[in-house]
Amino acid sequence: MSVNPTDTLRAAINDWKRKFEQVRDTYNLPPNFTKRSETRAARHIALHGDISVELDALPVDVLRQRIVDCVEQVMDLDALEKTRRRERAERRQIARRLGVTG
Repeated sequence: MSVNPTDTLRAAINDWKRKFEQVRDTYNLPPNFTKRSETRAARHIALHGDISVELDALPVDVLRQRIVDCVEQVMDLDALEKTRRRERAERRQIARRLGVTG
C-alpha cells in the first residue's frame, strides 16, 4: 500500500482539530483569536468558536509522537519489522566482511 506523507500529516492535523479542546486544555496551549481575514475563518468559527491554538506550541515530543501514531495507523508494521531485521542482518554481514567488531 502506497501512503502519501502529506495525506497522513493532514489526517493527523484533522484529528487534532476534532480534539481541539482536549489538546488545548491538556497542554495548556496559549489561545489565539481566529483571524477573521482568513478565508477559512467563518467555517472555523462555526465549528470551533473564535479561539484557536498553534499546534506547533505543543511540546516537540508530543507533536512527534502524535505524528508517529498517525503514520503507524496506515503503515504495514509487519513489513517494516521485516525490513529492519533484514537491515540488521546486512549490517552484521558488512561488519564481518570489514573485520569490524563490537
